[in-house]
Amino acid sequence: MVCQNYFQYDFGYGKWDTVISFESLHHFLPELKQELYQKIYNGLENGGIFILGDYIACCPEEEELLRRVYFEKRKKFEIPDNCFVHFDIPLVLEHEKELLQNAGFEIEKVLDELDGATIITARKGMQFMDYSRKISERLWNMPDKGELESRREETFIDDIIQKSHIEKELLANLDGIKTVFDGGAGCGRFSILLAKQGCEVTHFDISQPMIDKARELAEGEGVLGKITFVKGALEDLKDFKDKSFDMAISFDAPVSYTYPNQEHVIGELVHICRKRIMVSVSSRLGCLPYLSNPIQKNQFILDENCNDGFIRWCIENKENAIKSFCFSKNSVMELWTNGLMGGSDEIAEYENGGSPWCITYTFMPDELAGLLGQNGVKDIRLAGPGAYARTLPNEILVKIMKDSKQRAAFLDFCHIYDSNPYVCGMGKDNLLVIGNL
Repeated sequence: MVCQNYFQYDFGYGKWDTVISFESLHHFLPELKQELYQKIYNGLENGGIFILGDYIACCPEEEELLRRVYFEKRKKFEIPDNCFVHFDIPLVLEHEKELLQNAGFEIEKVLDELDGATIITARKGMQFMDYSRKISERLWNMPDKGELESRREETFIDDIIQKSHIEKELLANLDGIKTVFDGGAGCGRFSILLAKQGCEVTHFDISQPMIDKARELAEGEGVLGKITFVKGALEDLKDFKDKSFDMAISFDAPVSYTYPNQEHVIGELVHICRKRIMVSVSSRLGCLPYLSNPIQKNQFILDENCNDGFIRWCIENKENAIKSFCFSKNSVMELWTNGLMGGSDEIAEYENGGSPWCITYTFMPDELAGLLGQNGVKDIRLAGPGAYARTLPNEILVKIMKDSKQRAAFLDFCHIYDSNPYVCGMGKDNLLVIGNL
């Protein structure tokens, strides 16, 4: 039994099968209920159920009248905003459902006016259950993905910084590590590095074009015999036994592309490793500024004269992107509360034969650390690669990168700065976590 303020209680992340509330929440304003519903959503495991039984206003006029009287009484009796009062301010059914859906819930069933109360059954995450994997499979298996992804560090400075940070961490954490599982290994950026250090690496990826490119690069580096290539999705690791590898790694956010299975995937990565886990996911705090900066990628272009198609688009579309931009508080608040980038529009594009970007779940730092801790991971450290570099203009970044001595010193300091826990959430794209078993 717990006696605590609803709005202060820590529901955790992925902790509960079911949450039930009965005839209690109609005393709170929609803003507070929205905050609470988001905490409940985060606290439920994927597919978990929230059963809400509560009074519902019969019509918009009743909802508006009760709320007006509520504010009048608070003002008359000088009741502070932080003081709860027992006064009914129910919402109409459509507004109640809207709050639940804004938190990410799918409404499954409504039993209206059962003995004066309405019961709503809402489920977490089921609407995207099949699509995230299907969208990822189509996107990453486009024929040119292998070649394009293998050149990322030649085109964008933020990718150079992130790769440098992860390389430093990998090389500093190889004591006792002989076997490694690299989930979402792409074109072999890190599996080849580890193979060159003598590790036996299982290179696991959803993309055949990227596996083919990784095999080609591994052969060129003379480490083909040290790497086992496996095509598959992170949502399904049942072929690997518990503690099969000394270390499990997954970099550049493939875990975030498994929504709504991201919590399960993290648990599976922990289970297949014996000693150490290193994962980077999409950072919510790091991604939020994107919604207010349509030209954020331009800051990190290394060579404006290169022929890369995406770089050409960034440059040519810059003025139009600025001109057409309009700040939307609703958009940033939606990402802030539910952590989700993409959804219905991406599903519609997929169904129309397109290859949209992956539906992406973005993590908060405490959320990621908490999930690993729940799975028995210890000595957890967080970092935000790119946090320092994102404060500098493109002209300065390019000048540094073009001078080998400055570049090496800069990357060293970025690693120090970006490893500070106070900036871990503000990495350019990713939130990096390292822990021991």
